[in-house]
Amino acid sequence: MKRILFSIFFFGTLLLGESLKVGDTFPQTSFKNQFEDNIFLSKETKQFIVAFSKDDGEKIKTFLLKNPNYLQLHNALYAADMSQAPSLMVNIFMKPKTRKYPFSMILLEETQHVSLFPKNENKITILTLDNRQIKKIEYKSNLE
Repeated sequence: MKRILFSIFFFGTLLLGESLKVGDTFPQTSFKNQFEDNIFLSKETKQFIVAFSKDDGEKIKTFLLKNPNYLQLHNALYAADMSQAPSLMVNIFMKPKTRKYPFSMILLEETQHVSLFPKNENKITILTLDNRQIKKIEYKSNLE
């Protein structure tokens, strides 16, 4: 049921051509991480970090390796856009590589889901949340 409501929200937003913005409520849902585990965006989630490029993903990976407790301490989720890569590449090369990381990351594989997130070219998007409501959207070159 949650997946159906989430899909309706996503597709409804896509039909209107809008991405999430300040004031919107992020739907309570789950995503799949690199291990195919469900990751839940709950009311306690405070940050949703999105990397849209390989370079941004590398910056985030480097930061998280140096700060292994960051996601937990900040009640944050990290998502990587993999929608532009062919599914064969994702399944054979990219997913296995991400499974070596000591942190969980959401893999966004469908373009319709990725387009929901606001994007600024060559920047990491950080959504600040309070009880699933988007309070702030930032675009950064690095996590700090």
